Amino acid sequence: MARKESFVKGIFSDPGENRLDDITPDQWVQGVLDTLHYLCDGPPCSTSKAVLDGITASGKTVTIVPCETRSLGPDKEYGNAYTVPDDYRQATAPGKQTEIHKKDPRLGVGGGSDVKIYFIAQDWESLDAAPLSFKAVDEVLLHELVHSLRQTLGQEDNATLPPPSAAMGLGGITETERIRPEDWPPPTSITQIYENLEEFAAILVTNIYRSENQRLGLVRDHLPSLPLSGGPPNTNDRPFRDAKETTRALGWPLTKPRNFMVLWKQQITRLSIELNAQHVAYRIANVQCAFNPFYELNRK
Repeated sequence: MARKESFVKGIFSDPGENRLDDITPDQWVQGVLDTLHYLCDGPPCSTSKAVLDGITASGKTVTIVPCETRSLGPDKEYGNAYTVPDDYRQATAPGKQTEIHKKDPRLGVGGGSDVKIYFIAQDWESLDAAPLSFKAVDEVLLHELVHSLRQTLGQEDNATLPPPSAAMGLGGITETERIRPEDWPPPTSITQIYENLEEFAAILVTNIYRSENQRLGLVRDHLPSLPLSGGPPNTNDRPFRDAKETTRALGWPLTKPRNFMVLWKQQITRLSIELNAQHVAYRIANVQCAFNPFYELNRK
């Protein structure tokens, strides 16, 4: 099977790059199309539709391909959904470091790039599940589509994004404090570790979509499945990501959108300006839901 454009202009599926042993190319394509259809036409979908329309308007292409291997089972981690631009420098904002800056120190030039998303719908939680967890298939793909949108617009910025306060790091421990990593406390419900602006943007938009769909809970941050370099160990009594993802839920008072917006106002303002190149931020700001920091940014 060759690359085929989906019903969303500019977004393609191509099962030919990686062959899977246990599902056919047709089955893989159908999983992709079903997920895209839900993001495009499923009620409600104003947040996701704004992202899809932004990709279409960018003039670049996003091609969804299978991952090299499947990651199956209820305890699997987030290892088989990711986004790769065709040209890292063009995907990255001028003067900002690219995703591969450790291999190639040249900075971004902007302009936008075509993108590939590696994704297998069958590896994620079906939309028939109730309640839907943070592994819901539509949210996984939307997260990667937000990355793709930023790359097609040439806006990616991979600079480290520190927590707004020490208390929102790993238990309030800062890098300057001389303490053994194994003594660091586990994350809390207000831990805010996103690594960079791109993960912040993808999680923020997906949380708004999750709220629009009235799903229980919001994703707290982007703390990885294993501890960050130099961080505390991952054990059963202090997990970073447990199998059911309960430790990934954002807690009060950050679940109040006004509080979250005030905390991250600089970053949300920046995204509001950059993503409005395709009216994406404006449209998301007008989504009526319980958690919408973009709306709070514009509210008097």
